Amino acid sequence: MIVALSAVVVSLVALAVGIYESQLERKFQSASVWPRLEVFRSFNNGAFSYQVINSGIGPAVVKSARVSLAGRYFQNWREAVSALVDDPDVELRFGNSHISSRALPPELTLNVFHTSGALAQSLQQNDQLKIELCYCSVFDECWIIDRENKPTSTPRCAVGEPDNFDQ
Repeated sequence: MIVALSAVVVSLVALAVGIYESQLERKFQSASVWPRLEVFRSFNNGAFSYQVINSGIGPAVVKSARVSLAGRYFQNWREAVSALVDDPDVELRFGNSHISSRALPPELTLNVFHTSGALAQSLQQNDQLKIELCYCSVFDECWIIDRENKPTSTPRCAVGEPDNFDQ
């Protein structure tokens, strides 16, 4: 009876060690492909841009984006820029790249919005636009990032919401 009881105890300890070891392995795998997006503005020789870089060590799958100004959400860059620039003489000419539903490999910098001239000067002086991205790792761990570049963990990204940025 003592031998049988000790065999059960040893089996339970081995099971607990196996479960703990598998949890550690999962954490190690998650850390080995951890993405980290950063959103920033860039000014260079009369040009202005918003850029996103994946400074992590794994791919970032961008699920959704939101762009807002004073609580008002925009569907595309034309709406956002029109709300920022109140000068009717400034021509709204710019280029942009799609960011939602996109996978960014590590160390890739994506130029999501760029312009030059009078529009660049107007945007350079207005720093009120809020850009928020929700992205996930290949293990479906998700974060929300904004221009403060402090990732906040979230259980899921809100895809298809009415205030999402469609571009």
